[in-house]
Order: sequence, then C-alpha cells, then structure tokens
Amino acid sequence: MSERTALYRLFDAKNELLYVGIAKSFGVRWDQHAKVQPWWPDVHHQAVEWLPDRDAAFRAETEAIRQEHPRYNIMHNRQRQQNARTGLPDEQEPLLVYIHDARVEYDRARAELMDEIREAFKEARTLPPGRKRELGPSAIARASGFTREYVAQLRDGKLFPG
Repeated sequence: MSERTALYRLFDAKNELLYVGIAKSFGVRWDQHAKVQPWWPDVHHQAVEWLPDRDAAFRAETEAIRQEHPRYNIMHNRQRQQNARTGLPDEQEPLLVYIHDARVEYDRARAELMDEIREAFKEARTLPPGRKRELGPSAIARASGFTREYVAQLRDGKLFPG
C-alpha cells in the first residue's frame, strides 16, 4: 500500500537547516527525535512537504540532504560525515564520532521499521479473512529478517515501547 509521506525540514532560530527527514506521521517522528536527539532543543521551526508515497519521499530526502547539507544528517551528507559532532566532546576520535552517528542513524532506521510493521498490522486487520495471511507474522518475518516469534510478540504489543 502506498501512502502519502511527509518530507520535513527542521530549522533553528537563525533559519539554519538542522535536519531533513521523512515520516508518514511526522508528529510521532518528532516525538522520537525529542527523546533521543541532543540537538532537538535547537529546533525553532519546520517545513513539511507531502509526497505521494514513501519512495518519492525517500528520493526527495536523499536529494535534499545532498544539496542542502543539514547540520545533523549524516547519511547522504558527505560534508557532515567528515566533521560531525552530534553531541560528543570535540576531543573524541573521528572514528568514535562516526560510530555514534551510525548508531543514531541505526536507531532512526529501526524506529521507521517498527512504524512500518505497526502499519502492516493495522492494514492486516482491514483485510478479508482469506487475505490476512498476506500481512501476517510469517510474511512480515520473511520481509524483515526477524523471527516469526519476534514478529508475533510485536503484533501482540509485547515489544513496542509505550
């Protein structure tokens, strides 16, 4: 299923671009940023653009990051990959900074994956009984690489935070 997806840009009070991202529900995504990103208090305003589907949003996000060089995006942003300091002291070795930045991106990707799995479960509930297996735990496990048991726990709400 193809859903509209938001491409958002976050700016500081001086209108410097801090971050570019995509989300189906940018409010949920912003709540995630607020919990884990040390730069979140610097966000002053945002711009949101709705695109027809996630693929279009991903392409637009990649291009925006490459062209606009937001301060806190690392992926697709060679300028920032070389000198990123996302909350670590300046004396940290560059490799440690890269490891930290990669972990931040991993957490972002994992949060997006969990959002997609939640959406699949919601959509499965709307399918006729004969088609529910199309988005069942086995199908999601094959697509995600998780075990069926893990996916079933996600479906049952045992592993989703809050």
